[in-house]
Amino acid sequence: MEDKVQAVYNYIVERCLWQFFSRNWDRERNIKGIMKDVALLYSGKEVSKETSDEKCYYADAKILLEQILDKFTWFEELNSKDVFELTDKVIDKLMYLAVTNSLNVERTVEYY
Repeated sequence: MEDKVQAVYNYIVERCLWQFFSRNWDRERNIKGIMKDVALLYSGKEVSKETSDEKCYYADAKILLEQILDKFTWFEELNSKDVFELTDKVIDKLMYLAVTNSLNVERTVEYY
């Protein structure tokens, strides 16, 4: 599973900018919102689209899931439980990179 997590993580870091928004809170919401929706979409579960933010997460998740399915043929072999586990681990890695371990001090300025 770790090699699959690393492959999806690398793909996101190389191709997506939503994990590098300007503030920690925005980065965290994007990472968790989009990756959660990827798992929900893959599993055929309902994705909330009530707020503008949720609509954006849904749109990004839908595109990302299509790209993942196209790029990684092994992804379709995963069951829903595996996809939720994979996305949770990718979330952890992205949070470490973009929030916990980021050296960008601007991301912590409250009033910007």
